[in-house]
This record gives sequence, C-alpha cells and structure tokens, in this order.
Amino acid sequence: MFPVLKRQATIRQDEAASTMTLNQLSDLTRSVLAETDDELFGVGPNLPLGSFRSVAPRIFSAPDLRTMLIWMD
Repeated sequence: MFPVLKRQATIRQDEAASTMTLNQLSDLTRSVLAETDDELFGVGPNLPLGSFRSVAPRIFSAPDLRTMLIWMD
C-alpha cells in the first residue's frame, strides 16, 4: 500500500500488517482522501471531498430509513 501515506501517518512498515492505533488509522484515512480526492476510496463513483458532508445532515436528521431514502432521491 502507499508507502508515503503510511509514513505520513507514522506507521512503520513492520507494524502495518499487524495493528494500528486509532490515530494512525485516522491519519492514514486523511492522507488517502487527500491523495485520491475520493470519499469512497475507489469503491464507487468518485465522490469529491466534501460530498458526504453536504448530504450528512439529511441522512442523520431523517426520522427513519424510508424518509431518508425519499429525501435522497
């Protein structure tokens, strides 16, 4: 995986395969997001940074799943 990004997240090569602290994971996530500019990490259509932030209020303020899906349509 991205050696430069692991270094930025202060993850040693020998420990990356075993464990990571929450801070290391958070740093690595931020580095990958900044490098790829994709909030879905390449698993779906490219969502530019900030996309999730713009829809989060709708998702988390809906009283139930049905309402949230209607709002997102």
